[in-house]
Amino acid sequence: MTELDPFPSVYAVAVEVPDPLGPAIRVAAAVTERFTNQVGIYWTRTPGSGYRGVGATTGVGRVGRALSVLPSADPDLWDNSGEVLVELARGTLESRPTSDVERGANLAVLGGEVIAFATAALEGERTYRLSGIARGLLDTAARTGTHAIGEPFMLLDEATLRIPYHPDQWGDEVTLRAVRAGRSIADAPDFATVTLAGASALPRAPGALQATEVAGGLQVSWARRSRHRNRVVDAPAMVPLDEPFERFEIEVAMGGAPVRVETVEAATSWLYSMAMQFEDASVLATKTIRVRQLGAWGRGRPAEVEAVPA
Repeated sequence: MTELDPFPSVYAVAVEVPDPLGPAIRVAAAVTERFTNQVGIYWTRTPGSGYRGVGATTGVGRVGRALSVLPSADPDLWDNSGEVLVELARGTLESRPTSDVERGANLAVLGGEVIAFATAALEGERTYRLSGIARGLLDTAARTGTHAIGEPFMLLDEATLRIPYHPDQWGDEVTLRAVRAGRSIADAPDFATVTLAGASALPRAPGALQATEVAGGLQVSWARRSRHRNRVVDAPAMVPLDEPFERFEIEVAMGGAPVRVETVEAATSWLYSMAMQFEDASVLATKTIRVRQLGAWGRGRPAEVEAVPA
């Protein structure tokens, strides 16, 4: 087991994950000296000065850090061989049935990856071995192979503080401090710098993207995803619509260059007809199909698939 420096008197973690209510980051904090856990959260765009209060935590945040490296695995699936040691600053974790995890229990952020775990086995003081892990959730597939010892862990539960921000602030970089009740802002160190990237409010990448050759051309289909859902596997018919409209953008690219962009309304399929392919000179070419949902806050992350001519 890797040993790291002791936790500071206030240990806090900030993340931005898909949020059905709109643009926001989430913060959780734990007072390791076991006094009151009321912690004021402040941020500034000018590190070192101009800190402004943006909220306060009251519950004990189950935050900590990794003592081992979680191996890479396929996203949006159960990883039944990978495991990771996590040390909490304060509090406990518990195992939950897989059915509960499927409905959103034990959802957490490890490094930059959103995971959900079924088993939390106590290994030592405030140290747990997590296994039965659902990987790369909520559009964090690209982060499944980026883990490191010491990276932050945060359970996404009722102890997290939601800090909303305005779309005009997208792209801003804010530095945060966590100040225990009765202490001065000047005495608290910065604990994180976060870019307000809009990931909380933008539509998620569509799922189950396929491009299948049919008699009339190339049939492209996908499944809508929602910021409301935390299930490992979403049934498309059950996924609610987050946006005031259902609209998708389809891009066809060859050699990295787009040759066609189309928009469809209230549909989760599109036919790239032979006539379109002749017009784009793409009949015999390998094509990259990208689909993204459009929403009230902007364009979501794309899903993509390659279509290779038979």
